[in-house]
Amino acid sequence: MLNELIEQLSLLPEHWPLTPVGNHKNPLGVRWNERTFFPMEAAGELIANGKLNVLGKYGEIATVPKGFGLVTGLNSEEFLIALDADGNSAMAAIERCGIPETVSFTSGRQSRAQFLFKAPLTVAPLMRSRRLATGTLEALEFRGNKLMSVLPPSPHPITGKYVWIASPTQCEVAPAPQWILTQMQQPKTVNPPASDRAFRERNTAASDPILDRNIEASNPILDRNLAERERIVFERNPTALDPPNLSEIKLLMEVIHPKFADDYHSWLFAGMALKSTSSFLLSDWDEWSQQSSKYVPGVCQAKWISFKGSGITSRYLYWLAKLSARHWA
Repeated sequence: MLNELIEQLSLLPEHWPLTPVGNHKNPLGVRWNERTFFPMEAAGELIANGKLNVLGKYGEIATVPKGFGLVTGLNSEEFLIALDADGNSAMAAIERCGIPETVSFTSGRQSRAQFLFKAPLTVAPLMRSRRLATGTLEALEFRGNKLMSVLPPSPHPITGKYVWIASPTQCEVAPAPQWILTQMQQPKTVNPPASDRAFRERNTAASDPILDRNIEASNPILDRNLAERERIVFERNPTALDPPNLSEIKLLMEVIHPKFADDYHSWLFAGMALKSTSSFLLSDWDEWSQQSSKYVPGVCQAKWISFKGSGITSRYLYWLAKLSARHWA
């Protein structure tokens, strides 16, 4: 595995900032998006020592990476963007808008892929990450500054490992289409809406090619109940529903060690924290739960319905992520 990893590092553009990751897509070490490695630098250390030194809480620690993640956003040559498609409706939205051939990869899960694009350095101050719901439990995520996309051949807890659709040796990273730049240059909402549906509608004009308001059938009773629950959560914790935070919450679930999915209470509290953040994060809890040998299909959905959407907040997820970095880095 180490030889394959070193070989893959040699295929990457030399200016890409990378962070080492573990078996469960978790970045190794603290301040991982600031303390990065260039591909040849990482390959040289692995060849010489078989390990990389990452920053721990009390200083440097040596670790054996299982893979690498690309730190998106500003680097020495461009602003790198990862467009993450999650679900059939997200892939359909990309097809409607159109994208050029570019470097891309996938975990192997159906209708899930990431596409890399570059933007000029001059636009960096205007760019922000965001996540747009395209259907029920499906979304397009625009990853910008200091976020991470796990690269092949890093392990994936469900499918085994990430694989290239089009590697950097097959094509170049394409300039970002205008519709992607437009979405990432939307001004930040001062007063976040009280539901994901309101967020979609506020950020979607009638002619917006990305989101179609008729993409999913409307259930007025369900929509009203969801909006009311999230209004209550928003009043108690205004930052929990800030749209940019949803991308951060999704990344937290990739960082949190699956050991916490084995423990009933931490598994349950994680679900409660996700529900208090947004009622559209069920799929993220279910996907994370599948890393546990105790996983039973349908249990997450049943528990989710019983959650009130209040009480335990996203702070619990940050705490689990901190523990994961401390004990399993």
